[in-house]
Amino acid sequence: MSEFVTKDSGKRVEYPTGMRRDTQEGKPDYTLVDYDMLTRWAELMTRGAEKYGRNNWQLPLKRWIASKHLHSDT
Repeated sequence: MSEFVTKDSGKRVEYPTGMRRDTQEGKPDYTLVDYDMLTRWAELMTRGAEKYGRNNWQLPLKRWIASKHLHSDT
C-alpha cells in the first residue's frame, strides 16, 4: 500500500467559472518555494553528480537500509 494519501478536506471552493476544487487547507503551499533557490540547489546537485556520480549522496543511506532489512525481523 502506498504511503502517499490524497488529502481531501471534504470542503469545496466554487469559482465564478464553475470550477470546483478542494481547499488548500493543510496542503503544502508551493507558491512559497523560491524558484531561484531551487535552481541553485539543482545546479549544486548537478556539479556533485559530475564530480562524484549521480545520487552518490544517497549511497550511505541505501546501504544502511539494506543492512537494516538483513538484520531485522521486519
